[in-house]
Amino acid sequence: MTLNQESYRLLRATYPDIKEPLLVFDQFTPWRADKKEILIQQGDPTSIVRFMISGLARLFFVDDKGNEQTKFFLGPGFFLVPMHSLFLERESWFSIQTSMSCHGVAIDAKTFKGLLKTDLQWANYWICYMTQLFIAKENRERDLLTMNGREKYLD
Repeated sequence: MTLNQESYRLLRATYPDIKEPLLVFDQFTPWRADKKEILIQQGDPTSIVRFMISGLARLFFVDDKGNEQTKFFLGPGFFLVPMHSLFLERESWFSIQTSMSCHGVAIDAKTFKGLLKTDLQWANYWICYMTQLFIAKENRERDLLTMNGREKYLD
């Protein structure tokens, strides 16, 4: 199975509305990373967009006291990219580090954004992807708001 086929299979499992292979994956190249590898460092601009096929990574930041604060974990089917850095072309507020060995496909950030403007299939997929992320974020916020102090901090 090629990486394009593997990527498409994973996308179909995650987003069943995708009806045909995303041809843009032919423009992605394979990547691999070992455990504990930093893929993007807090303070750096985003230059590469990675799609994870296998593995686990965490998105975290270092606070003013020097403590690492994990925002969340990313697994297969996720793009490993700080969205604000990618689309606003600013320094990343977060670091992304692998929690285990990972592999997937990657593309230059500028090419990635260009495809969103020129490939309707890719743009439609991206809308579905971002919608799912937004719904998951709303669910996490709702869960946090409905917990009492003990559930949030002690349980």
